[in-house]
Amino acid sequence: MSRDTETRNDYFIVVSKDAKAEDALKILTSLEKIPAVRLFSSLETSEKQWAPTSTVTLGDLITDLVAKGKNPVLTGVVIQGNIDVGETPKNVESVDSPTELKYSGLAVFKDDKLIGWLNQEESKVYNYLTNKVNKTVFYINCPEEKRISLEVFEAYSKVKGSMQEGKPAISINQYLEADIGEVQCSNLELTNPKTIAELNQIANQKVIKLFETTIKKVQQEYKSDIFGFGEAIHRSNPQEWKKLSDNWDQTFVNLPVNVKVNMEIRQLGKVTNSFLEKMK
Repeated sequence: MSRDTETRNDYFIVVSKDAKAEDALKILTSLEKIPAVRLFSSLETSEKQWAPTSTVTLGDLITDLVAKGKNPVLTGVVIQGNIDVGETPKNVESVDSPTELKYSGLAVFKDDKLIGWLNQEESKVYNYLTNKVNKTVFYINCPEEKRISLEVFEAYSKVKGSMQEGKPAISINQYLEADIGEVQCSNLELTNPKTIAELNQIANQKVIKLFETTIKKVQQEYKSDIFGFGEAIHRSNPQEWKKLSDNWDQTFVNLPVNVKVNMEIRQLGKVTNSFLEKMK
């Protein structure tokens, strides 16, 4: 596929989860007659608006396969519903199709072998670290177990490698800007700067915990450097990387990673404090 001069190279590669790839391509979809066209446009839009998915072309995949210090990931697609029904015209005769194709998490590879999956939140961490997040939404909890939704519109991650006492280490600085999208909490004075500072701090801690648990899971369970930490060490210490590269998978498992997050809430939306309190 990579050598053929007549083949286009702007398509995306995904993994069919718990079903054959040919079955996924037979599911009839609304709006688009060709399922592959629908899958392409959906993934392209999803990456821009929803952080847990990632577009990977054949060139990207090959680059990650041959690189030392970086393993590939691919977005997973699942068939929700009955496969046999999905292959018939009945599947597109109603607004709510009985069988649908949906993207679900990222497939983790070690070299060219599929070894596991990241869930929705873990997939977000991968896309944050690889600077693929354009927009997304996440929430933080209020004291009364209700939620505040934050709409992220700016995200930038800086991953640095270093050598500390002869051993490699990684530091991550994650910057986020967000607007408040929804508030379910009561007695929350959003016009008070202290409240926004507290919300920033809560969001920072949640993102740090999510980063740390995801990175630890990949290190301990999958032992596959999908984040490109090896490449970060290579950039910062080329000479040391020559000594580390041959056994990087073993080194990656116990690699210390320090995460810092800077969240800034910018706007409150069209209203400040919720009018629901006044209705009570």
